[in-house]
Amino acid sequence: MLALAANEHNSMSGAHTHNTTTESDNEKLSPVKDRPPLRRHRTECNRSTDPPAFALRRHRSAQQVAHPCEHADHCVSTCEGYGRVCPASARVASRTAHLAVGRLCVGSSIFAPPITADGSVETNGQQLGCASVNLEDLDIGDILGRGGFSEVRVATMKVNRVCSKTKEGKDDAIPVVKVLPANHTSASVSKGENQYAFKALSRRVMVNANSFKRGAADLAIEAQFLSALQHPHIIKLHGVAAEGAEAGFASGRAGGFFLLIDRLYVTLEQRISTWRDLSAKYNGMFYRASHDLRGCKRRAMLIERLRDAADLADAVRYLHSQKIVYRDLKPDNVGYDSQGVLKLFDFGLAKELKSRRRNCKGTYNLSGNTGSKRYMAPEVALYKPYDERVDAYSFGVVLYEISSMEKPFKDWTAGKHKEEVVEGRFRPKIEHPHGIHSFWPAPLVDLINVCWAHNMSRRPDFDLITQVLDKLCGNIQGKEGQVRGIGKTGSFASNGSSGDNSDSSNSRGGFRTKLAQKMRQAACLKKSRNQESARMA
Repeated sequence: MLALAANEHNSMSGAHTHNTTTESDNEKLSPVKDRPPLRRHRTECNRSTDPPAFALRRHRSAQQVAHPCEHADHCVSTCEGYGRVCPASARVASRTAHLAVGRLCVGSSIFAPPITADGSVETNGQQLGCASVNLEDLDIGDILGRGGFSEVRVATMKVNRVCSKTKEGKDDAIPVVKVLPANHTSASVSKGENQYAFKALSRRVMVNANSFKRGAADLAIEAQFLSALQHPHIIKLHGVAAEGAEAGFASGRAGGFFLLIDRLYVTLEQRISTWRDLSAKYNGMFYRASHDLRGCKRRAMLIERLRDAADLADAVRYLHSQKIVYRDLKPDNVGYDSQGVLKLFDFGLAKELKSRRRNCKGTYNLSGNTGSKRYMAPEVALYKPYDERVDAYSFGVVLYEISSMEKPFKDWTAGKHKEEVVEGRFRPKIEHPHGIHSFWPAPLVDLINVCWAHNMSRRPDFDLITQVLDKLCGNIQGKEGQVRGIGKTGSFASNGSSGDNSDSSNSRGGFRTKLAQKMRQAACLKKSRNQESARMA
């Protein structure tokens, strides 16, 4: 067995000797013969018939020699078979991220090319206008979540220092340095003051060469977006890896390039589930009669939900003012920080609308089938040109989900969704002014219907969406009798179909009001009778 392992070791070592030949030897080799035997490596790496003990010895023997890909850029499958991050694929991913950032800055009105002193393009804290942080200065904790390419973990600062660089490019030797730009004054990177979210590529992504390239480009582009955007309802970038994107990805280390962003404690998806549970509790007849006869708690939760929708609309309005289309608006990409402030995050699919992509009809030639099917606008699913109004469609679906606390198109297959929604123009039925949604305010129903309209020319911009939601919240909060109760599905609404204070006996709000009045009158009558009987006794 030891001889077999030695032979296997020698065969693997010999497979990478083609780069150690002399210049004269290379002249004698044809291009075909000069290629490394990739098929042989792939067979050896993926072999599953070896006994466990032999496979372990073979793995150890391979580790004793120099890493094969340190000398060859072609033998990536060997590393992938052993679950390693290939140095060759790391260099390719670094170059891909470099080119992606360069393309992002071409013709951009908001992204400036991050050019360093030596003329190269780099993505580090100094160029992005945020803190440059060494990985060694962070305490990395548990996983908070995983995405398609990245994973997010809890992070805190070990010491009161952040890596900075002098104009000559040398590391500053001062042990306590805090480098924060003017627009990040509220951020703190001191020890123990705050917890952050540490976002980096997952190891399983880095092992696969194709995934590594795509993930590196996405993370580098997201760093550019977050550094350029400043809004109270958009997640904030506090720092990036001190090495920068290109050097960090080229190192092949886990966490070679990372983002330090706000930590979010709950998503909108989870918040909707909480609202659903509270709605079932508040909707109980006994609870309404004993704890919430006037509907104050139900009205407060309605205002909270609509206010969150207005905050989300304001964040998207800001993006559109910067000529950025988000393209992936859904509850899973909206979270809440430690103060309960709504934050929009995950800008991997965001795109700047550049004039060179604009066609004669005013729309833009962008990639189709981008985002989540449930919230995707029909023109995106059909690979047609589109503009920022695709976010209005997604917002309409999200607003319906916030209002009804039900998942639209639940358990639908992709084929059924395309047939019924994209091509058949089906939308969830809103039973208003009669039915389970009869208590929804009429402006809310109208807003949902125009947002998810099939024809994007009918969809409103987010200036109008924000105004409608703000006015709706003010009306509900300012008029005591506008919100009467909660429907069977947990939906809040105003009394009557027009959203005014009419107290018709045919409306459920008027009926519940009269019922509450009769209950109070009966209680007063019973109390007076008890007092009279006590006086007679």
